[in-house]
Amino acid sequence: MLSAQELEYVKGLVGAYYKKGYKYYLCHTVTESNNVYDVYVYFSKEEIKAITSDTFDVTDGLLVKIDSSQRNDNSYNGSTHSRDEVSNVSSIVSVHQAEFIYTNAISNYSTNLVVNPDLNYSNLTAQNTHLLGGVFVMLIIAFLFSFVASILRLRR
Repeated sequence: MLSAQELEYVKGLVGAYYKKGYKYYLCHTVTESNNVYDVYVYFSKEEIKAITSDTFDVTDGLLVKIDSSQRNDNSYNGSTHSRDEVSNVSSIVSVHQAEFIYTNAISNYSTNLVVNPDLNYSNLTAQNTHLLGGVFVMLIIAFLFSFVASILRLRR
């Protein structure tokens, strides 16, 4: 699972790359003990296709490897910011079943279940909730206005 800092950082990356035309992403954790990077994020301008719940077809994309640790060595200044490595990728990506996966990939396998969550879905839900709250407040104001206006008419 992504830490709170990793989650915010990846959401920012998804937004930044979306503005550059990379509308599809695949993010997964890396828990191998001999791996320097903690999170891999694949971006693509073309659809990322989910072949299974943990196998994806990434065409003409970018791979951003994120190291969110705070290690202090010669190649790293020890600050709390992440180290990133960006490379081109075009391949079938298989993610180990123990890893956490977040994606907006297009599903090719037949299931009605959402297996891998979309990082942006929770943001859309929150935005819809705020919109619904605004509409509700406007309805209350309109009701109160009509109620007060009808009371004033009765007094005449």
